Amino acid sequence: MSLAAIHFHRLATKEFRQAVHWYEEKSETAAQNFLAAVDRAMQRIVNHPEQLPIIDKRYHYVRVNRFPYKIVFEKNFPSDNQYMIFAVAHTSRRTGYWRKRAGT
Repeated sequence: MSLAAIHFHRLATKEFRQAVHWYEEKSETAAQNFLAAVDRAMQRIVNHPEQLPIIDKRYHYVRVNRFPYKIVFEKNFPSDNQYMIFAVAHTSRRTGYWRKRAGT
């Protein structure tokens, strides 16, 4: 059995870092809670990607529990057990803005 690999689009990495920074400015506890929630979301991606909501044939997303974020990803990118994160999107942000990153 091969290990899963998660790759982040460079702009998804930037979004993630900005969110962490925003929570750090509010409180260290909030930042730690956000990081733990994102970690749990990543575990759901790796362990049960087929059970996560579908955006279309290619893309899925997972909500970050207790925080207004969702993580948009493509499974099997570029092969089995590979995942590409295209967005760490605030839920009030414009829907689908990340599609340009994915080339769709």
